[in-house]
Amino acid sequence: MSALAIRVDRVLGGGPFAEIGRPRVAVASPDESLIAVGGALPRPQWHGRDVSRRSLPHPGRHPTAVYRSDDLTCLFASTTHWPVNALAFHPTLPLLVIGTGAYDGGWSYHGELLLLDLSTGGTVSLLEHPREVRQITWQDPETLALVLAIPCDEDKKTFGTTSLACTIRRDDWARATPGMVEMPYGEEAVHGRTPRSIYSSHRTAVRGTSPRGLGGAGARRRPCSGRARRHHPGMLVTGVRRPGLAGAR
Repeated sequence: MSALAIRVDRVLGGGPFAEIGRPRVAVASPDESLIAVGGALPRPQWHGRDVSRRSLPHPGRHPTAVYRSDDLTCLFASTTHWPVNALAFHPTLPLLVIGTGAYDGGWSYHGELLLLDLSTGGTVSLLEHPREVRQITWQDPETLALVLAIPCDEDKKTFGTTSLACTIRRDDWARATPGMVEMPYGEEAVHGRTPRSIYSSHRTAVRGTSPRGLGGAGARRRPCSGRARRHHPGMLVTGVRRPGLAGAR
């Protein structure tokens, strides 16, 4: 009897960015050494069937991962409860801010503002109450500008829009604690698409820092899949000027 020959043609999910599924948003760090990508994983089957649920309690289905830009090695990977809408690296500290959220289809706009410490892998959920985060921009090392959704449908009558902008200022983001951001912070209505210049006119609130370190459970971390291959035909990245990588809009 002859031996059965087995040949491996390819490994599904073996390339770079396999952790994030379909990309939704991507951003590069200020020095372009890191890339953060937020994605979406498809459900294994129709969402009405219980078998599509995860085994762990509320682990989240929406992935975010951080990669080295030179070899695309995955350094951190986590999942969040709501879709990832925005990402922003801190200008000087090893921190990544993750904005998530979505409309629940009937009344509320829920989400989180997460802070990932890139030196430890710890994640903190900053908002005291769930709120959809739509845009994030660092004005300077201490000031974070946000565009949030209104809390619920009824607020649209008051503001005439579903988007509200504000800024939050802290003297040390590295010592952030869970739930430290209590809204509102002088929120202003944002009509239509939000230009970058709108962030310069918002009122700013200053919060004190806490000696407690990072380590909240806003997002669940898991080990990355190891060193990824350098090139991938379906790649989507922003801000990294390196041959073979296309810029994402």
